This record gives sequence, structure tokens and C-alpha cells, in this order.
Amino acid sequence: MQELPFRFEDARSARENLRGVARRTPLLPATDAFPGSNVYLKAENLQLTHAFKFRGAYNRVSRLGEADRRRGLIAASSGNHALGLSLAGSMLDAPVVVVMPEEAPEVKERGCRGYGARVLRRGETYDDALEFATEMARERGYTYVQSFDDPLVAAGQSDPYPIENHRELVLGACQGEPQTLVTSEHGATRQLAQHGGQLLVVKPLHICRPGRVRRQP
Repeated sequence: MQELPFRFEDARSARENLRGVARRTPLLPATDAFPGSNVYLKAENLQLTHAFKFRGAYNRVSRLGEADRRRGLIAASSGNHALGLSLAGSMLDAPVVVVMPEEAPEVKERGCRGYGARVLRRGETYDDALEFATEMARERGYTYVQSFDDPLVAAGQSDPYPIENHRELVLGACQGEPQTLVTSEHGATRQLAQHGGQLLVVKPLHICRPGRVRRQP
């Protein structure tokens, strides 16, 4: 499990940076899907590009200097991070190259191209695409934008709104004092099982303790 420096204040700073850019997605009760449960849904499908990944990409790219943005951005992704970075690049006048594995969904590629990104298909797996993208970044001077292993990306992907506005739900689900909420790429079913049926938000999401962002295996 990899750990990165991360504070609740970073999430608040990212929220201010994204104000007027990203949408505030609602927290909705899921009583129809989980009768009698304490499960709430964070409707990230209503976010731009239909995923929380846009927030992280925009927060990261917007903190780059103008020269770095103009040189270009690159990332390996099979879908949502690619879309988020492509839109962020178009908003901030930064050229974007996305490297996708051969089996990535065609609809994701069309979306990235629609935002003006250049899309390359390389390799059968994500690791193949990642290797190609990192080498291309090194050779051409592009800035590689991580999909999660970056504090600014994590801060943008996170959302302090549930803690600040639904504190009693957070405390009840966590049985303690959480510091921030950070999105995770893992499925809601796994998260629900890990929290003993008392999952607060099916985002999917990860509840972090002070000072760290934790990437799950």
C-alpha cells in the first residue's frame, strides 16, 4: 500500500480551485437499493465527463506553470482519467496526449478526441500503455499526469462536502473522526463489505485518516 502526503486542507483548497469549473454532485440516500441501510450514493455520474476523475485532473493541470502546460500533457488511461485530462487540457489550453491499451472502450477514445486530445493505442494492457507514455513524456518533455498517485490529483478527486454537511452520517458510518473522503476506483460491493454493511457513500470512496492518502491493492 502506497502512502502520499495529504491533508484535509488540501481537499478544501482543491474545492476552491474547482469552484465554478466542476459540478457539485449530490449525496443521495440509497434506500431503494439497500432497504433499511445507512448507504448513501455520491452521484459522480453527474460530474463533467461523468466521473470524479475530471476534478483531480483539472486541479493538477491548473497548478502547472504556463510553460509546462504549453509543452503538453500525457497520461496512460483506459477511460475516465483520459477523459478528465482531455477536458482539463482543453479548458486550460494545454495539448494532451492519451495512451490507451488496445482493448480500451472505443467510446472513451471518441470522447477524448472530442475534447481535442491526441489518442494513441499501445499495448494489450494498461501497463504496456503506461510504459509507452512515460517513455514518451521523458523523450518529448511532456508532463505526465498521474491518475491517482499525486497529492494534487487526490485532493481534486476528493470531496469534503459530505463531512462538512452530513457530519452525523460520516461519524456514524466510520465510528470515528474521518479527516477527508477520497475517491477510489474499487467497486461499491467491496467497499460495502469492508465497512460491514455500514458504508456511508457508494462513490466508490475511501475514508482516510489524518495526513495520508492510501491506495488500496
